[in-house]
Amino acid sequence: MRQLWVDFNEIDKQGHVTSLAEFAEDGVTLALGQTLVVGDDDGTVCSAVITDLGTDGTVSLALDMGTFHHDGSRAAIAV
Repeated sequence: MRQLWVDFNEIDKQGHVTSLAEFAEDGVTLALGQTLVVGDDDGTVCSAVITDLGTDGTVSLALDMGTFHHDGSRAAIAV
């Protein structure tokens, strides 16, 4: 289960992505150097380490692409 929502379409060449603290799940506290599970609304998740916490609420993360997978918790819907 994810702890912070991210947009995997925004991953840079170094495997980093930025999100917002407001996208953290209820009860999740964010800290520099913390490892957490990030994910999107399609059920794709990945382990990540917080590399920066901006004063504007941005959360910069280094993704562990070896842990990138679909957890199946969200149903895929074709239209």
